[in-house]
Amino acid sequence: MMMKTKIDKLMDITIICLCVGLFICSLIFINKYMDAFSDYYRSADEYIWYLNDKKYSQMTVQMYLSKHVANPPEDLKECIAIAEYYKNASYYKMYNETGESQKAMQYLSKMDENKKTIGNLSFAITEINEELEIDPSKK
Repeated sequence: MMMKTKIDKLMDITIICLCVGLFICSLIFINKYMDAFSDYYRSADEYIWYLNDKKYSQMTVQMYLSKHVANPPEDLKECIAIAEYYKNASYYKMYNETGESQKAMQYLSKMDENKKTIGNLSFAITEINEELEIDPSKK
């Protein structure tokens, strides 16, 4: 039998280290892949944080960045409705100011639909209207 040289031993150790590293990278990849395709939704607490700071545009961003399960809890539905209301109110204001009254009315009806699901957080409607300078009496 031949005695292994130092280079052969070093090569064996290198191959073993590379295999362990490849295995760890594979596990990390599988974990990230599974997270990307799992149903995830932001909790209502995360939305409430933005609501308390009156960062309604961030609520809308979070709504689009997160995947929502088919039937979210009631408090989360209200938060999502506020984010939708803000989005629709922004479009309403834009189209109203540019004179496209037909499109503005479409978004106004969407705002009315959102009002039905906002529930206990309806105080945000007034704050959003003030922030966007929308006068409800002129609708």
